[in-house]
Amino acid sequence: MSRDYKQYDYPNYPYAAETIAVAGCGPTACADLLEVDPTKTADWLTDHGYAYPYQGTAYAGISACLTAFGADGKMLAQNLDGQSSGKVFTNWKQTIQRGQMGILLMHKVTNNYWTNGGHYIAIVGYRNGEYLVYDPASTVRTGWHKWADFEYNISALYTSSLKWDDGKLILDCLWGPATTIKAQKVFGTTVDGIISNQNRDMMKFMPNCQKATWQWVSPAKLKTGSQLIKAIQKKLNIEADGFCGMRTIKALQKFLGVEVDGYFGGQSVLAWQKWLNKQ
Repeated sequence: MSRDYKQYDYPNYPYAAETIAVAGCGPTACADLLEVDPTKTADWLTDHGYAYPYQGTAYAGISACLTAFGADGKMLAQNLDGQSSGKVFTNWKQTIQRGQMGILLMHKVTNNYWTNGGHYIAIVGYRNGEYLVYDPASTVRTGWHKWADFEYNISALYTSSLKWDDGKLILDCLWGPATTIKAQKVFGTTVDGIISNQNRDMMKFMPNCQKATWQWVSPAKLKTGSQLIKAIQKKLNIEADGFCGMRTIKALQKFLGVEVDGYFGGQSVLAWQKWLNKQ
């Protein structure tokens, strides 16, 4: 799988004559793929001469670091600024789409959405034409992106042997069809990716629960509820009526060890996905 580390969580750890927080997007992106603490990758890059003072991480350092940690890192190309198509881009995209994780070095070319200079980001998933980004410097930019969000501003392409498609959920903090299917398999209910017949008045308390999998209806049209929700409620030792209301949300939050506030947002969904992956 992967980890979503943030370089700003290391404001005092030295790197490239500065700190990981300032210059450590490279080691942090590597750490995201490797699931090791960024201090480990920062130390390796420093010890092997890939941390350039006041500049950050050398191009070749990313693939070398991934390989040193057993992930067979490859740099497919560099100095691609202003380009967006061609064989090397096709090869990289196909590798990600086959289930492997990678890294992009972004430069400011047509816009400064990703960076005003150079910035490494981890690519840890793919679905329906979109790539899942873990951005070492931003929670806002972390998430699903279309290719158009990257093109013309990519400077280097990297791949690894590490798999995002390993039968486990991508930890994207979104309760979509994949999370529902995983839960249905874990709880032994019908696997159709749908949580049927749920009260739409609960949508405001469940912002990360997607309409593609949650079948929201008006209270007047509620019928028998969801078999999956019933199974979850039985696990929580509460009344199993099949409807995910406030009682169920709070009981599930307590079970997962997150803040019990009745608001099933990103952190609650993340904890749920992590629990499902352990089953």
